Order: sequence, then structure tokens, then C-alpha cells
Amino acid sequence: MEFIDVLIKMEIDPQETIRRFCQNESMLKKYLLRFRDEATYPNLKKAIAEKDYKEIETCAHTLKGLSANLGMNNLSKRCAYIVDAVRNDTYDNLDELFAKVEEEYDRLTGCLKELE
Repeated sequence: MEFIDVLIKMEIDPQETIRRFCQNESMLKKYLLRFRDEATYPNLKKAIAEKDYKEIETCAHTLKGLSANLGMNNLSKRCAYIVDAVRNDTYDNLDELFAKVEEEYDRLTGCLKELE
């Protein structure tokens, strides 16, 4: 599958995201492939399980920014809901919010396999 087709499948705006990487598709591809090995998501998952709210906020905020920079806007928005929930001391729906993050993360990392 072509690189642009994978971006579209991932619901990443190719023009905007490639522009953000100074029109360097190979650099974007490199960072997208590194995304799977980034520790922030596993750390968020662990923090959710342990109900470590400070770590949840930190990890969700980091993942929100990282995913936004890579054009993964759906994942970024889902992480933003977690950040907002923790900042507003509304912890009762964190598992539900994280399930939506996990679903999108799994979808995106599945798509990334097509870039290898």
C-alpha cells in the first residue's frame, strides 16, 4: 500500500501532516513507525490500571501532543478527554475514556504495519 493511502486509512490529513514535516515524507514515516515503540501509551495503560491520576494526566497529555503532531487527531482528541477528566477530578469514567483511546491506538498501530 502506498504511503499516502496508509495515511488516509489512518485518517491522517496527508497534506497538512507532510507539510508539518517540511514536505519530508520519509521523516514522517520514520516518526510514525517509531510511534509504536513510544512508551507513553503503555505507561498510560499502567497508570489507568493503578489509578495513578497524576501519571494518567502526564501520559495522556504527552500522548495527546505526540499524536496531534503526527496528525492522529482522533487519538489526540480522545486523550484530551482523559486530561480534562483528571483535571476536573472526574475519575469515574476514566476506564470508558481509556477504552476509546485504546481502540483508536490499536487501529492506528494496526495500520502502521502496512508501512513496514
